[in-house]
Amino acid sequence: MKSPDARPPADGRARGRERPFAQSTPDEILDVRPGEQKERLYGQKEAVWGRLGYSSEYLSRMRSQAFWEEEAGRVEEVDRAYRRLRGSLG
Repeated sequence: MKSPDARPPADGRARGRERPFAQSTPDEILDVRPGEQKERLYGQKEAVWGRLGYSSEYLSRMRSQAFWEEEAGRVEEVDRAYRRLRGSLG
């Protein structure tokens, strides 16, 4: 266990964990907010997840904020189900 007054290594290794992009230049960081990048990422998700059996309709629904808000609303329900399952296994 670390002592409370432990200092990060002098070689800067801890800095990368706190600010992972601190040493990067803007040209080295891909901004995925523009529409063309979002479409590229969606195409990649559709190609990979489609092979795993996810329907195009389901993947399309993932594009909306409402989908993710609905998923977030299920967290407690899913957590309860996992706790019940773990309890029955233990």
